[in-house]
Amino acid sequence: METFQAKKDVVRRRRPYKSLKLLSVTESDKLPLEKIRENLQTQLSELESLQSVFYNPGEIRVEDMCTLSDIKNFVNGHSTYLPQYLDLTVNLLIENLKFELCVTLSHEYPYSSPEIFVRNHKLNRSQHVKLNKDLCDHVAGLERGEPCIFNAVSWLQDNAQGYVEVEEEPASLQDEKNDRYIRYWIYSHHIYSKTKRREIVDLANLLHINGFCMPVTEEDSDRIEKSFLKFNTFEEVVFQSSGVKCNHMDMGELYKYLEEHKVSHIFKEIFGVDAKSSS
Repeated sequence: METFQAKKDVVRRRRPYKSLKLLSVTESDKLPLEKIRENLQTQLSELESLQSVFYNPGEIRVEDMCTLSDIKNFVNGHSTYLPQYLDLTVNLLIENLKFELCVTLSHEYPYSSPEIFVRNHKLNRSQHVKLNKDLCDHVAGLERGEPCIFNAVSWLQDNAQGYVEVEEEPASLQDEKNDRYIRYWIYSHHIYSKTKRREIVDLANLLHINGFCMPVTEEDSDRIEKSFLKFNTFEEVVFQSSGVKCNHMDMGELYKYLEEHKVSHIFKEIFGVDAKSSS
């Protein structure tokens, strides 16, 4: 198996793409379909190259496999339906810290900058803002027409550690006796925006909220006894998708997840139906 350093060196060396002529228009509705098809083919090639380097389970994730299928059908001429943007996440382990590099590629990419965002549970809000601003500035300075995700990964590998400041919790906070335990179950719908979803996770971490979104959260106020805490962090959980647009989660898997955290009773209260674990 390749070492982490070897992967880093591969990221720096790979430049498998030839530069294309710069377009004079950058809006999808003004681009000819053939140019969009050419851009999407470049995106598929870059994704394939990323998967060849980050091949271990969980290292790279395409957020919507239906969108990926639509893109392939469009590129191959099997469909004239203009697909949605490609969303993917590269999970990196840098100095024993986990970083998520979230990327959205528009139809104009690589002739426009990708929407790119990094998150790490050790970073506070100001650290997140600074890291993401500096990364976006770096990507914006690269030559357009060249795929740049490998470059962004390499920059993150070289610089991410400098933005992390691990702060130990004062002992006095752990000894407080008047903590209150509060749990909120919030049921919402149609939160498909990747930007909104990551803002929920980032804000939850900033406010020391524990739990998960989809759709249950749990909060301690501020610190509570561990015996009451069902979740150690706040994260987004994604179960197997179904439906025409792959936007319906497997509710059996959700119930199983709730069972594992000993809060399965809330399923009926939220959805009004009984459920059984698929295991």
